[in-house]
Amino acid sequence: DGVFKCYRGDAVLTGRTKVSLPNVSTTSHLYVRTGDLCRYNKDGDIVYVGRQDFRVKIYGQLLEPEVVEQIVMEASDLVNGCVVQKEEVKDSNDEYLSCHLLVTSAVDYRDLVHQVEVYCRQYLPSFMVPVAWQVHSKFPLTPSGKIARKELGKIQRTSS
Repeated sequence: DGVFKCYRGDAVLTGRTKVSLPNVSTTSHLYVRTGDLCRYNKDGDIVYVGRQDFRVKIYGQLLEPEVVEQIVMEASDLVNGCVVQKEEVKDSNDEYLSCHLLVTSAVDYRDLVHQVEVYCRQYLPSFMVPVAWQVHSKFPLTPSGKIARKELGKIQRTSS
């Protein structure tokens, strides 16, 4: 009983997500692995440091950047690739989504970004629409040929 019984129709995922920790208390409790990565600070407080997967929490909502990336790719045939990331403003609670666009054609980047942003606003909830955009002619790659996401850098907010 309670809030979470199982992932509907997915016993394997339920088994990976729910665990018993018999040594925690005298009664048996079921705990949920959320995918959040945390650590203890020097005061003994638990501090959130990231996730095991690419999901991000923005404005209190958990989302998968791949969903936003798919919508961005649908917005224009001129977009050859994209990476959506969460950005945080240092010394502030401000957070937002940014989008790196891969565009290999000669186009007016402002018009393209506007077109993609308008499309995103039609098909995504407002918290999932990137507010910072940067256009690249190529993405940095890892030795294995994947996009080196950490090398893309932070983008300042370009819209609200």
